[in-house]
Amino acid sequence: EWGARAIRLNYGGLGEMKGWIDVNNFFPTGRPTTPAEVIAANPTGKLLQTGVEDLSMVPNNSVDQISSRMFNAGMQPQMDAIAPKMAAEAKRVLKPGGKALIHCTNPMFREGTITRAVFEKAGFVIKPGDFVATLTK
Repeated sequence: EWGARAIRLNYGGLGEMKGWIDVNNFFPTGRPTTPAEVIAANPTGKLLQTGVEDLSMVPNNSVDQISSRMFNAGMQPQMDAIAPKMAAEAKRVLKPGGKALIHCTNPMFREGTITRAVFEKAGFVIKPGDFVATLTK
């Protein structure tokens, strides 16, 4: 299954993305509340019920794209804690030429934050004043 078609992982944030495999270990209020509801909203029928910091079930160099739309502003302390593993897992699972785009609604990528420093050290590019981290492997 992995590698048979374009593999695109949705790291969450602002809802599910049609045609993408959702990575989610929790379901915020106002969104689907069960894995079955997430799968119903996702025509690929795929859900990886895990955190973005542990993609151990995903093979190395197997993912074409990773995206996240608008991580929640309340997640700054959690992001600082998981940022090293999240950035490393994104690099590990992306195919050569694969792309990751992580977008947030809060200042987690603001100059001087732990999360920004970790993502930049891992090779992500974050433009000054921007809330998007990008990586092309």
